[in-house]
Amino acid sequence: MKLFEQDTYSKCVEALVGGTVDAVTTDNVILAGFAAQPQYAGKLKVVGKPFSTERYGVGLKKGDVELCNKVNAALEKMVSDGSWQKAVEANVGPRASRSTLDQSAEARRLRVSSRLLRM
Repeated sequence: MKLFEQDTYSKCVEALVGGTVDAVTTDNVILAGFAAQPQYAGKLKVVGKPFSTERYGVGLKKGDVELCNKVNAALEKMVSDGSWQKAVEANVGPRASRSTLDQSAEARRLRVSSRLLRM
């Protein structure tokens, strides 16, 4: 196996589509987003089991408990009222979101797993 590094995800996907590489790896959301783009329809798919957990976060001023609570409440509301899923489907695609983004409690904590994108 030979590592082929690029400075953007787009260049990685271009290398995959062009046959320069066999697979691309990063977070599920990024991979699903590429796979959902019209120019890659039927060409790319997210495969394999997750092999790491990537935690996303929101940066806030240390000690700003009030803002932290507001952000947490807003995220929890988005998940509970379905607007989180709607946003995922609007940006990643309904098919990709169902196959790659688990709506379990784990996913609700905004954890995203790394996987492979293949043709």
